[in-house]
Amino acid sequence: MADLKTSIKDVILQRLEDLAGDAPHPVPPESYLMSSIEISAMSVFESNGRLTQWMVERGLDPQKGQDAVLGLGLLVTMDDKINPRPEYEHFEYPDDHDH
Repeated sequence: MADLKTSIKDVILQRLEDLAGDAPHPVPPESYLMSSIEISAMSVFESNGRLTQWMVERGLDPQKGQDAVLGLGLLVTMDDKINPRPEYEHFEYPDDHDH
């Protein structure tokens, strides 16, 4: 199972590397923000045994922050493929920073 875990991560990282070419990689956000994202992702799997099992079957640890974020990203990507959201040509998100 560990080989599968490494394989999933390695394939994704290699694909990102291939797409980036010579472009610089983005700098990750500050660690406090990353911790919040990881905790939020882990909570998705804590509350749903079926999703936890799905993670384990793919060799990912739902209690490990980076794995949980990767698993959540995979779930969102698969969901968008199955249930695509409509694309609005002229929709702009409201700017709520001008309070």
